[in-house]
Amino acid sequence: MRKRLFAVVAAFCTLCLLLCACSKKEEQAPPAPSSIVYRTISFPTAEGIGAAVSSLENNAVKENGPDYDEVHPMSEEVVYVTLADGSTVVTDKNGNPYPDGYAEVSGDTLHIIKAGTYELVGSLSDGQIIVSTDDRVQLLFRGVTISCSDRPAIEIYGTGKKVLTLARGSVNRLSDGPERSEATKDGVIRAAHAVTIDGKGSLEISAKFGAAIIADAIKVIDSTLTVSEAKTHALCSGTFLLLSHANVTLNCQESSLLATDEVILSGATLSARGAIGARDFFADGTTINLISREDGICASRLISAQNSSLFIDAEGDGLRATGEDAASLDGIVRLYECTTVVSDGDDGIRARYFSFSGGNLICVGMGTQLCVTEGAVCSRDISEFLFPDGISSGADLQLGETNVTLKRSGRIVVYVGPIYEQMDLRVDEKVVFTLANVE
Repeated sequence: MRKRLFAVVAAFCTLCLLLCACSKKEEQAPPAPSSIVYRTISFPTAEGIGAAVSSLENNAVKENGPDYDEVHPMSEEVVYVTLADGSTVVTDKNGNPYPDGYAEVSGDTLHIIKAGTYELVGSLSDGQIIVSTDDRVQLLFRGVTISCSDRPAIEIYGTGKKVLTLARGSVNRLSDGPERSEATKDGVIRAAHAVTIDGKGSLEISAKFGAAIIADAIKVIDSTLTVSEAKTHALCSGTFLLLSHANVTLNCQESSLLATDEVILSGATLSARGAIGARDFFADGTTINLISREDGICASRLISAQNSSLFIDAEGDGLRATGEDAASLDGIVRLYECTTVVSDGDDGIRARYFSFSGGNLICVGMGTQLCVTEGAVCSRDISEFLFPDGISSGADLQLGETNVTLKRSGRIVVYVGPIYEQMDLRVDEKVVFTLANVE
């Protein structure tokens, strides 16, 4: 990724020199005929796209009740658990055995059956934690290592709030094996409903069988989460997935973040190998470094990023918003004050509608770099459109009419190779500048 970005910068600098030389060449000979076929497309109003984005943002599910952490535990009276192979014990704060009915130990399986806060330390080389209650349960990890060979290391049932809190400064590790006694029991952490991971500690997960975390809803708040390997997905949610002020590193063979409804990143840092997929994707104040063997970020309705930095290296499309309903204003990619660098093997950005409101956009790849099939709105004036090579069909630049003006502000740079012939770049049939022949 770093080498490709260096290549982008070098190519951009070379292009600037070529453009400067272009004016001198024009004095000697008239420019060659334009190789651009301009395509006029319909435009929704800026207010229309803005209203559609606002509606989808307002409908995004961001909360599912109050969370608990180390500073604000769920229960004042804490149950203490020391994990050890063949000798796990459950006590009160004085080391006395805790009353029956809260947690039971069977071999190397800890079974939590009553509401409360459970503070855990120690390790299990082949064990499991099972939580099976509809009541609220908080697991406070202060240095826990659990490996389970044929089931999830943590298996959670019940509808009540379930929180995994990582104590400040603690390092915690969970892993599984490549086989399952029950093939449906996927995940190193598996929750029937929602699960929250929070706290100022760290959690490392190794998933050799399938996914790292599977739940109906997943929230990661303030924590450091690392999925060192996942045979399939890293985080997989049946509804929404939220990363808030978290430092997350994901390495998986399929999707890094996958949600049926929303993927929401707020003030987070994400480094991932594996695509991001959702109905709606939101990023605010977030830095993403993403490498994918498929599309980078793919959403059926909306990709909306603001005040964020997106660095995407994808073998498919970089950003793709397909659109669910042809009669609706969806399939939107919206970038507001973002730095976006896309290196792709197919299209850079593909959407039904594109909204650009300041920032920088650089696309490097082999396909159509900015493909907007139905309309675009640039509410911020754009200073430069640089599209060397590959602009012969009219598909590479699909912005039209008078909504785009050329003044100093942001920059859109799309680079797909060297300039093989002299060509004009037109916006609304107005020649912006002529690209010079590299020879």
